[in-house]
Amino acid sequence: MLTILAGSRPPTPSSALIGAAIAWIKCHSREFAAQRGIPAPGRVPRMPDEVELTIVTMLFDSIDPVRLQSVLANYVVMSRGQPGCRNIDLCLSATAPTRFVIIEKWETPDAQRAHFDSPAMVEMARSCDGLLTAPPVIDLLEPISAHDLA
Repeated sequence: MLTILAGSRPPTPSSALIGAAIAWIKCHSREFAAQRGIPAPGRVPRMPDEVELTIVTMLFDSIDPVRLQSVLANYVVMSRGQPGCRNIDLCLSATAPTRFVIIEKWETPDAQRAHFDSPAMVEMARSCDGLLTAPPVIDLLEPISAHDLA
């Protein structure tokens, strides 16, 4: 049972919780693909004009938005040069001014998983310690093309 004394701040999530969220998404990204019949990278030849993307979102609610914005902006700049990175954007919610969302697009699931072990990701997780109201929400998205809707 967690007891919070009057006047004390509730405990903030540590980088260990961020690490746990990252480990979960790394573990489940292969499972996610397998459940949807998506073959492992390199197993099926791609058409020359076909683009395969792995999309990850990370949502952060902050107790110190100014400091968190600096941490996340540094992470985005450092990560954009990683092998297999197509794009990474940092967004601020228009409806929740302390909420940041990072949207990442990777060429392959393997590139995305490798990035989650990168020094930039580890440093970002460490730097978020004490800045978040809760662990980040990390999600793996499956792109749907207009061709899939026909």
